[in-house]
Amino acid sequence: EVTRRVEQAKRTVDRMLHSQLAGVFDSLVLAVRARKEGRAVAQRVISRMLHGQLSAAFDWFCECIGSLKKHKELVARSLSRWKNPTKETAWKAWIEYMAVRSEELRDSAAEEIRQKLLATAAEDKEVAANLVGREVTRRVE
Repeated sequence: EVTRRVEQAKRTVDRMLHSQLAGVFDSLVLAVRARKEGRAVAQRVISRMLHGQLSAAFDWFCECIGSLKKHKELVARSLSRWKNPTKETAWKAWIEYMAVRSEELRDSAAEEIRQKLLATAAEDKEVAANLVGREVTRRVE
């Protein structure tokens, strides 16, 4: 009887130990899952931060390249003007000619409009004089 009770006590202790081990194992599994989820969240946050930094760095790089390109073009234009001043002189002469020509065109257009207005005024004056003359002859008769 004593051996049976000892065996029963061993089985009870083994069951309790197994139950405790199962509970500890379950809590370990939950802790590992929580840690993995935390790592995944941290990895996503770090990835987003790195992506933002990389994006900003690339934008800055593109801006620097664009400004360098504009600067090179400006230097090239300045050097070409310095090396070949005839183009610059010809361009300035053309601009001056176009300014004079546009003023001449404006003046001729204004004169043409003035002539048309004077002609129209003369015609209106003649028509008015004819109407007045007819009215005077009508009233006289």
